[in-house]
Amino acid sequence: MAQIILVAVDGSEPAKNAAQAAIRLAAGLKWSIQGLYVVDELLVMDNFSNYQKELGRSEIASSRAELIEWFEVYGNGVLDELQSACGQAGVPVGTEIVFGRVPALIIDRAKQADLIAIGRKGRSQAADHAHLGRHFEHIAHHAHIPLIVGGDEAGEIDCLFAIYKGSADADHLFEWTARIQACLSTRVVVGEIMRGKNGREYEAIQGLMKVHQLQVSDQVDLDDEPVQCILEALNKSCANMALVQGYRHLELFDVLLGSEIDQILQNTHIPVFLI
Repeated sequence: MAQIILVAVDGSEPAKNAAQAAIRLAAGLKWSIQGLYVVDELLVMDNFSNYQKELGRSEIASSRAELIEWFEVYGNGVLDELQSACGQAGVPVGTEIVFGRVPALIIDRAKQADLIAIGRKGRSQAADHAHLGRHFEHIAHHAHIPLIVGGDEAGEIDCLFAIYKGSADADHLFEWTARIQACLSTRVVVGEIMRGKNGREYEAIQGLMKVHQLQVSDQVDLDDEPVQCILEALNKSCANMALVQGYRHLELFDVLLGSEIDQILQNTHIPVFLI
């Protein structure tokens, strides 16, 4: 059965950069791309929505039918760009435009995919550096497959920075890191958050890296103020993709308590792979 990366596009730079990373991985893994553009029903049905910012135009639509047509024309243009990029990379691609609620439709389509590529914020939130996109976190908490989360930077993926916390999910993290390293011939740096973990678990983690045949160029201790250490280590290593164990709490917990993942996403410009 063919393996698929669902690429959710909206014309924003983070989404375009997520798509670029997805295409590179699809080419290396011999996977295919399914492009999806959702005409956001909330923007269409709400009389006070700022759909002009999302579409990049100043005109006022004369009717909802005209507004839907504008979104469809815009979505087709964005999907055409994705098709062109996939064609240049030799990656099979299909595309779809649907109307409805963005998170629900992306999560639904993800049931037929193995990986999602998505931007961390849409066009209307591009200038808001303090927050992630209004749809992103809901999708990230409820999709049950890994995500490539695009940022403001795109380019070759030649250094991966894998961050683990010593949990059971480390096996999945290292499996993906090894898979990407094998298909893209990347350098790998491993960051270790081992707060309160014992030596036996540390040895188990080292064993997992050997099992997955990871070629690690450096290992970094991130125990002291992990987020700040991660940001500094990412910069020092010149990493252009970070791999992180994904969200494990309900959205309300992250709103009330804050999230290390949110802080990483808000303060980095490179793609982040959430396992």
